[in-house]
Amino acid sequence: AITRMPPGDQSRGIGNAYKIRNFVSKSAPGGGLYIIAEESYTYAQTYNSRLANGGLSTYTIVHNVSNDVIVINVDGQGNIEWYADVPKNQHTINDGGQYNSFLLTRHNDDLYFVFNDNPINIAENRPANHLRPMDSPDRSVAVAVHLRPDGSSERRQLYDNRAERIMLTRPNDGTLLPNGYAICNGYFPGSDFLFFIVRKDAYRIGLFKW
Repeated sequence: AITRMPPGDQSRGIGNAYKIRNFVSKSAPGGGLYIIAEESYTYAQTYNSRLANGGLSTYTIVHNVSNDVIVINVDGQGNIEWYADVPKNQHTINDGGQYNSFLLTRHNDDLYFVFNDNPINIAENRPANHLRPMDSPDRSVAVAVHLRPDGSSERRQLYDNRAERIMLTRPNDGTLLPNGYAICNGYFPGSDFLFFIVRKDAYRIGLFKW
């Protein structure tokens, strides 16, 4: 679930690994906007090993980490009404982070976040501080989190990557279309081009072959 935090609670702060991803204008009378940031970073580990012939082998593992999303609700006068944490835990290696981050879509002032998640987090309804990492995209599930204008939320599984054999790729590069639709790339083994069209917590898949 999402942790809803009132503006008076300033105890935690936001780490410097957070990057602003989106500014979303609100449609309700009075205006305002949502500021959306995500914790995202990479780091590398280099290892040396001695070969049988006495030589030295060196290899590097690059870690791609994308964690919680922070949503800040700002009113038309610039005041913070609330901010909320959309918890997720994505940690992959040597893939450029292409299966990490999230796809954002909206309906009026309701926000929908779609991302690849570890299926155990959904099956066991694990709390935010005990999430298992999504470290195997081909064994993940796509999750949709609905964040309402009052800061309340719900989370549900959209589809199972293991069964469908499809995965969101670079979801944060997706494009927000009119009427609450969004489109982003996907991956399907052997396909030429796969794309998702997402609206609210439903989806359609398109496949081009030539």
